[in-house]
Amino acid sequence: MPRSESFSRQIWSQNIWKQDFNPTSIPSFESAFLATSSLINLPPLGVKETIFPWVCWVIWTARNQRIFENRVFEPMDIFSKAISTSREWNNAQASLISPQVPRNLQNPPSHQPLTELPCFTDTAWIASTNRA
Repeated sequence: MPRSESFSRQIWSQNIWKQDFNPTSIPSFESAFLATSSLINLPPLGVKETIFPWVCWVIWTARNQRIFENRVFEPMDIFSKAISTSREWNNAQASLISPQVPRNLQNPPSHQPLTELPCFTDTAWIASTNRA
């Protein structure tokens, strides 16, 4: 397995955006996130919003899987997982925002702008294997 720096560079060198982007030239995560929010994802990603946080998340989880489970991934696997995770998230958000049919048609609910989205998570612990 190549060094983590080289490994990460291989992931970021994938054709992600129409414009060039080198995360090593950005001073902070916040700056990188803001810089990528205006970049155009290349097709066939199928992701409208920036994929940057998803790539970061999958790099992080792959790092943890390597450390704690000795699982090793290829850079292209990381990139593919980031795309699929982003698509799953977008699909889940679309289903949350779908309009509700009012029960009482005489007093329909007022439509407030959506400023918060609930995020439900779940996990299970297997004590015999120490895995979540």
